[in-house]
Amino acid sequence: MLFQKKKGFCGVLEPFSIIKKVLKFVLIKIAVKMGVWLLGGIVLDLAARLLRGCFGIALPLDF
Repeated sequence: MLFQKKKGFCGVLEPFSIIKKVLKFVLIKIAVKMGVWLLGGIVLDLAARLLRGCFGIALPLDF
């Protein structure tokens, strides 16, 4: 006679664990991308301030 292994409580939650891992990966990827965009914006802002301060060049970056 073959015995079937019953799914325990952890077996029921396994799909949720997979979904959690995927969401964590996606959210980390989005956070890294937003961080890169933020750093790029800060660098552009600092470059504009430097050009305006040192050389008196007015860039139309301020809204």
